[in-house]
Amino acid sequence: MSENQFTLTRHPDGPVAIFTITRPDRANALSHTVVDGLIAALETLPEDCEALLIAGNATVFSAGADLGCVRGRCADPRPIQPLLDALTTAIQAAPFPVAALIDGPCVGAAVEVVLTCDARFATTGASLRIPATEIGTVYRSTGVENLRRRLPFVALQSLLLFGNTIPAAHAQAWGLVESVSDPDAAVAEFLVKLTRISTRPGVFAAQKASLNVAAGAVSLSAESHKAITDIRNENAGSQAPQVEMQSR
Repeated sequence: MSENQFTLTRHPDGPVAIFTITRPDRANALSHTVVDGLIAALETLPEDCEALLIAGNATVFSAGADLGCVRGRCADPRPIQPLLDALTTAIQAAPFPVAALIDGPCVGAAVEVVLTCDARFATTGASLRIPATEIGTVYRSTGVENLRRRLPFVALQSLLLFGNTIPAAHAQAWGLVESVSDPDAAVAEFLVKLTRISTRPGVFAAQKASLNVAAGAVSLSAESHKAITDIRNENAGSQAPQVEMQSR
């Protein structure tokens, strides 16, 4: 049950399942329900679909992790941070193409989610931003590790230390998005890309797996994960929920 927080439909012009976040009243924030639904879609695509496209239905693509869930103030008692790690792992493990259509601001953990995808398409109003230091938190260690695998260190500094906004044009120049266009053109481009992929079973999955091995060369040690977790807990103070080190 999506509780109207997302929809999962098949695009009429091609074998693409479209997962659309539908929480405009919460700036499409990533709740337990949204993340659970997306993981389920990644594990089992709808019938006759060969790829997944993640989109949003609001003027904001996604405001990132729902702060109510982060702070333990929602109905679901599960910590949201490990669930976000499970989501990025599911995207990496999916044996089919996973893309994101960024229309509007993409903020916080949503940046990590889209950068984990196999392809990203943006509209002219799209942007990337991680305001962790602005809201008084330290980004989780597995998230830093995941972002470091996909971003130059100077870009990571810009995002994490100062919360700088990366507009769509800059994101394209840095190779973070495939193109900048309108939503319909972006979907059409994704459909064209799918036609160029070999139909031989397992080829895409094997190539993606080999890239995941290469990405794994950029990994934090257990000691580094613990150090960042300790810093997070010290920064959070006694009033905030303490987090445990997550291993992947």
